[in-house]
Amino acid sequence: MPASRTNTEPTPRRATHLTGEQLERLVAALRAELAEQQAELAEHADDLADSEEDRDLAIAMTARAQEAIAELQHALDRVEEGSYGICESCGVELPFERLEILPHATRCVTCQSRPPGLVR
Repeated sequence: MPASRTNTEPTPRRATHLTGEQLERLVAALRAELAEQQAELAEHADDLADSEEDRDLAIAMTARAQEAIAELQHALDRVEEGSYGICESCGVELPFERLEILPHATRCVTCQSRPPGLVR
């Protein structure tokens, strides 16, 4: 049985502003990008065996691919939870146009623009 919420914990907001078709398009884009990043990760893992110069670049590219995979998986998890398309900082709905450009976005433009120490 799930743990009950206390009165001080906010109830997570569920996304309701995206149509089923929009959500399907965004999920397809997330899955395609995830597959691309996983392929890139495998490619860079193969490069680790090459020269030391190439190895440093491959390590950096591998780290970036792993980060991208984590961001994409987080977005897909949020789809499953029903919170995809809601700013994680302030709770506003992310416009479809923003998600179309950056499907793994987790924050609105305003919150994303704030310096890290000022994010709510």
